[in-house]
Amino acid sequence: MTDKRIWWLLIILFLTGTASGLFLEFWFAGTEKRDIDIKQLEQAVQKRQLSLNQMLKSFPDGALFDAEDAWMVMDSISGSSNDLLIYRNNQLVSWSDQGLPVQDVHPVFLNQPFIQLDNGYYLVQQIQRDPYLLVGLFRIKQSFPYQNKYLKDGFLLPSGLSPSVDIVRDQGSGYEAVYGLEGEYLFSISNLTIRQHSHSANIYILISYLISVLTLWGIILMVLQSTRQSRWINFRLAFSIALFSVFYYFMFWHADMSAFSNLDLFSPIHFAMSDLLSSLGALLLLAVWILLVSFLFFKFFRWPEFLAGIDNKRLLTGAVFGLFFILVQVWMLFIIKMIYQLVEHSSGPSVFFKVIEINEIAVAKIFILAILFFSFLLIAEKVIRLFLFRLSRPVMCLWIASATVI
Repeated sequence: MTDKRIWWLLIILFLTGTASGLFLEFWFAGTEKRDIDIKQLEQAVQKRQLSLNQMLKSFPDGALFDAEDAWMVMDSISGSSNDLLIYRNNQLVSWSDQGLPVQDVHPVFLNQPFIQLDNGYYLVQQIQRDPYLLVGLFRIKQSFPYQNKYLKDGFLLPSGLSPSVDIVRDQGSGYEAVYGLEGEYLFSISNLTIRQHSHSANIYILISYLISVLTLWGIILMVLQSTRQSRWINFRLAFSIALFSVFYYFMFWHADMSAFSNLDLFSPIHFAMSDLLSSLGALLLLAVWILLVSFLFFKFFRWPEFLAGIDNKRLLTGAVFGLFFILVQVWMLFIIKMIYQLVEHSSGPSVFFKVIEINEIAVAKIFILAILFFSFLLIAEKVIRLFLFRLSRPVMCLWIASATVI
């Protein structure tokens, strides 16, 4: 394919991606609301009760008397949405989720089919296998000790039910009552308002915007490639990075990223730390931007013109190399800080994962780590290449050690 055809292809893709993303966002990504019937909610609750009962009945008897087998079963259950507790003589001996706030809860409290704990509302089913009591739980609504724009209460069953819906344990409250499998009263609930989002539209918007920014990056790449011999290449590189960064920011971060709010990757439940990084998806997009900019720097940054006269001055060249390498180490500290923020503000594991914990969220976190470290390698290699034929290797190692000490 000729360069001219590549140019036209990139321009067409850029315009198509931008136009289609904006069209989908403003016409199909709106939030609608509709009411659901109380029977729909009851059916969902009763279906979950059946799931809890099946989990309890399928628990192997032999695992009750073998601690190692019991914890293996617990590990397998931890990957599901259900939770399991095992009591022996009113003492908690095994659990599937250490995050459950049941340390001070007596098993008598768990005789109720529906309970409220510190982190939400739970359906409860149990089965007695003397001297053991098996208790299955499923959280239908999550709650946080405090709420802000990132951490908010929300329903897990049914998904999307407005957090403003109230749950009470009072049949005479005037709210609509919800009953379980055996006709037992569970709870009462206020107006059933569920938010309906166009999930597929959110995905298409994200794909469209990604096509738009990647094709713009490709256009910038070809422009810089055609002028890489120019003495002004570093200024053009800086201008191109600034232009790309502004476009990238407004494509994804406009309107507080509301265009992707219905995607699980952009939910603050998994990660949230600031307005800019309000979700794991936002952090992933930032990591992609860092990688794209790092590649442009690696590909097109040239030895500055104002330093052209120091090639014969070994000491001055070494000092400039030391300064460059200090900047590389500052960049490494920035990368490490981002990884620290990922770990600190994530609701689950961020670096080490069990096999059963590998899902799309875990893959996104691994991808973020890989992108950040690869971007550092690009910057570091570029600095090394700039000085590879200007300094001997022993001198470079000496300056690296000095910069590290500083």
